[in-house]
Amino acid sequence: SFWSCRLGVSVCSCSPATTLDSRDESLKGFVKQSLVRPEEADALDFSGFISRGFLHFSDGLRYRLVLGDTVADARAEDITLHGQPLDSMSERQFRVAFNSYVRLGGFSEAWNGKAIGAGVPGQIQGMDLRGLEYEESGLVYRNEIIAQIRQDGGISANAATLDGRLTVA
Repeated sequence: SFWSCRLGVSVCSCSPATTLDSRDESLKGFVKQSLVRPEEADALDFSGFISRGFLHFSDGLRYRLVLGDTVADARAEDITLHGQPLDSMSERQFRVAFNSYVRLGGFSEAWNGKAIGAGVPGQIQGMDLRGLEYEESGLVYRNEIIAQIRQDGGISANAATLDGRLTVA
């Protein structure tokens, strides 16, 4: 498809304060648009299911998702980066790479501050990534993934490991 072939890599420089200042709504939106909640599972047909776009890339990032009683109560807690609480790093600058689809707002996946769709109840706003400052790397997302797979020697059934970076309560 057009998108899978031509996604670029955009790099954002931001501090945790960029997201922590609006953590309640932004991270709630992230949690809500990404996970299938237990009460939703029976109503979904997983044979043709497409993920809602759960974004978690860093092996140094750890957090606990608290589902709460409703979608509106979901939240992320105990967020750490390499063992340090993220909110203690509010002045540090980090470089985060996004593919151009997400950087441009993810359209119906609502990385654009609009109401999250994909069956998520309520009018819950997604995190808006469009207003952050980016540098265009000139890299093509697909090419970088293929290069990494080749460097790692391919993909195997043992490639994925449960490392505790995410827990759900």
